[in-house]
Amino acid sequence: MKDRMRCVALQHLEHDPPGLLELPLRERGWSLEVRRVDGAQSVDGAGSQGSPGRPGSAESPGRRDQPLDGLARPAVDLASQAADLAGPAVDLLLVLGGNIGAYETDRLPFLAPEIAKIGGRMRADLPVLGICLGAQLMAAALGARVYKGPSLEIGWLPVIPTAEGEADPVFPLLLRPSPVTLQWHGDTFDHPVGTVALGTSALYAAQGFRHGAWSYALQFHPEVPLADLPTWIERSEPPLTGPPATPWPSEILAGAETYYAAYEMQTHAFMHAYLEMLERGRARDGAG
Repeated sequence: MKDRMRCVALQHLEHDPPGLLELPLRERGWSLEVRRVDGAQSVDGAGSQGSPGRPGSAESPGRRDQPLDGLARPAVDLASQAADLAGPAVDLLLVLGGNIGAYETDRLPFLAPEIAKIGGRMRADLPVLGICLGAQLMAAALGARVYKGPSLEIGWLPVIPTAEGEADPVFPLLLRPSPVTLQWHGDTFDHPVGTVALGTSALYAAQGFRHGAWSYALQFHPEVPLADLPTWIERSEPPLTGPPATPWPSEILAGAETYYAAYEMQTHAFMHAYLEMLERGRARDGAG
């Protein structure tokens, strides 16, 4: 048996690393490997070419500068160099956000192999946790439609769990005691057949789903550190120019003063519970 549980994170954008999700992994003794999959050579500012995707979309900001944590991320060719992602050698695949569309496979050659790897893991009942773009890629991997939504959803906004979401063993921890979380997207997805719908919001019916026992797709962003919010605001494209399309930057910063403490606590509570669930599953199944 492996000495440590292993998480591999697929990162699409410099300023959206694992963030708040990393601390529970470290505290529980997991290893964490972060890989860039969009063609960038690194995200330490040395030789990084950034994403070939749109120069900024509704989900996240457009400029490609240095990462907030200063760590290099090796690029990976998912079509030929990531066989480990499809098997139990990786205990958790974490698929992070990005400013591209899951439907842009013709323009972005790395997307189809990434979607295939995600789908292979889920079909094998191996854990995947997808955040925003990651959730959309999970939906696409299961054959669901991913598309541009009718409006942007950006800022501190409530997510309401479905009845199934309330009954889920870990999802409610993201929304208790405060249902307000951070949204930053303009794309959405149809719920894949055979999954459990977990949450909804005033603007979008699809805020998350569970596939099998281990894989969770979250449309919202539970991972953003407080110190990174000014960078998200600065790099947002379209710019945050105020209603009706977007909130003002001051609204997001003011909302953080009200909501961030609970948001951070709830993210950590969810992640600890989720990782414990995976640890128990591996111990029970004798995997690895």
